[in-house]
Amino acid sequence: PIVHATVDLEKFLSIERRYSNRKEDVIIGSVGRLNWAKGYDLLIKSISILKKNHPNFQMKIVGDGPYRSKLENMIDQYSLKENVFILGELHYNDIPEFYNSINLYIQPSISEGSPITLKEAMASCLPILASTAGGIPEIIDHNETGILFEKGNKKELEIGLEKIVAMDNVKREKMGKKARECSIKYFDIKKTADVLNNIYKSIV
Repeated sequence: PIVHATVDLEKFLSIERRYSNRKEDVIIGSVGRLNWAKGYDLLIKSISILKKNHPNFQMKIVGDGPYRSKLENMIDQYSLKENVFILGELHYNDIPEFYNSINLYIQPSISEGSPITLKEAMASCLPILASTAGGIPEIIDHNETGILFEKGNKKELEIGLEKIVAMDNVKREKMGKKARECSIKYFDIKKTADVLNNIYKSIV
């Protein structure tokens, strides 16, 4: 069986996400190293298109790395300084608060394994937009716990962004709750440890 890497999700599961009936400002978030593999350059290009229909959205990226200067230059180039913010690295204890400050999560990776951040976002009850890189399609159930787009495909990313940003709060809440339920069922650290223990026992 495939056993996905995970962490203790308790601090993320304790986040109480409140959805109001009014239309809220869109705050998209992502956590990852700023390098070629995470696809943030493609995301910024796609977000410049999103801004035409949703001028007041915000995008917050937590992380640092060799692509930071390039991404900051792209933010200037596409006139996104009022919309896209690179926050740098945060202490791990502050990550739950970050997830609580956003209402959508995106994982635009070009290359990926089985990202822990995606499972944290799911446990945080967030609707998710993610690429098909690596093991992500094994984590996200398309149109149920999130929306998938083909990795590296700018047009599909733009369509996915528009779809998830335009989603009403009822649909966001439903998708976020399903993501949380999935994180509890498949990525609970105790259950994962039990599965690994049983595998080791069967080998020995």
